[in-house]
Amino acid sequence: MGQTATLYRIDKNDFPKIQEHPENISSFASKGDVSFQKTFEGFRFVLSKGQNKSNTELVQQIFYPIPHIGEEIDFDKLDMDNLPEDFNFESNAIYYNNPDKVTEIAAFLDSISIDKLEELFNADELNKEGIYPELWNTETQEDIAFNINHMKQEFAEMKAFFSKAQEEGDYVLNFIG
Repeated sequence: MGQTATLYRIDKNDFPKIQEHPENISSFASKGDVSFQKTFEGFRFVLSKGQNKSNTELVQQIFYPIPHIGEEIDFDKLDMDNLPEDFNFESNAIYYNNPDKVTEIAAFLDSISIDKLEELFNADELNKEGIYPELWNTETQEDIAFNINHMKQEFAEMKAFFSKAQEEGDYVLNFIG
């Protein structure tokens, strides 16, 4: 199947309740979500091209925010063959962007046109750099995954998602799995 990054919009009034009881996260309804199946690493690479350090860090925050609720799992120290009986992957840290960061991300994304994304996209470069999933295509046929048409469609969804989150003052929770 492959990795998917899913972003969820959470109402600013619900977020403190999630902070207080992160174990109950599934009881909170999101106001909307968007998923990027296998493409989020491509977006990180393409959107970082030619950016200053501040904007590159902002691109990183889209899919890998630093603030989190709960404890992070240190996968380097985790013995997958000898997990404790009470270990639960679902109870790991919940990463998020607060409304101020969402506003910064929305403004940054708004500054990049679909045409500019197309200009930055280079399938050969993505494959050469080993950007997951390493199946990038120069083909523009709809039935061929991980091409510029696929990226343009998902980029439009990303921009709309962050614009709406910014407009409504939402937090954005990030899950990669």
